[in-house]
Amino acid sequence: MEIFKKFLIALLFLAIIAPVGAWCDDNYIDPDVFDLEKIREEHQELSENCVFRRVYIFLAVLNGESYDAYATRGSSDPDNDGMKAMEDPNDLKEYESIGEFGSKLTISGDKRICYITGMPNFDQLFPNEKDPFEGDTIIGIPTEAQVDKKHVLSGSKTLPLFSSNGDNVGIDRFVAFYNKVDPANKKEGVEDNQVTSYGFIEIQIHEAE
Repeated sequence: MEIFKKFLIALLFLAIIAPVGAWCDDNYIDPDVFDLEKIREEHQELSENCVFRRVYIFLAVLNGESYDAYATRGSSDPDNDGMKAMEDPNDLKEYESIGEFGSKLTISGDKRICYITGMPNFDQLFPNEKDPFEGDTIIGIPTEAQVDKKHVLSGSKTLPLFSSNGDNVGIDRFVAFYNKVDPANKKEGVEDNQVTSYGFIEIQIHEAE
């Protein structure tokens, strides 16, 4: 009887702690997106003195027939765990919840253009900066399936970053991604082309003063 009681207590304990870390098992964003060294290799114009100026992350995660939306500032640490959002981009506790966002998406092919028309919660995250999409700005980012992960579509577009004087001081890089159902973890009744999460990231990099 005593052993049975301990078994029940153990099950109850697991049931309580399981939901807390549930989202940590999901890989929404590849952390390498924020690898400054790799970005410098791709953009030779950046010197070793370049640093992150601004990092904005938008993420939408499928929940039923719609998506739960989140946004965060890459340098912030909302849950005070000692890791910045861009160091732990797959922990939803590093984000601010925006609410329901859009209906369920499917992507039948291996390519899709992501059109960015705004940055939700930008004013709250960066109150002292001008919203780059406050006019009629639209940025289209072609994404395609990764060679080693066919269910992940990603792509980027890099624009010059100008100072208030009009000088080119760095780059403004946008990364878009769509995560479809992983064939290795597919559940019965789930469409192959269903998008389980998607989003985009803005990474501004400039020369350190």
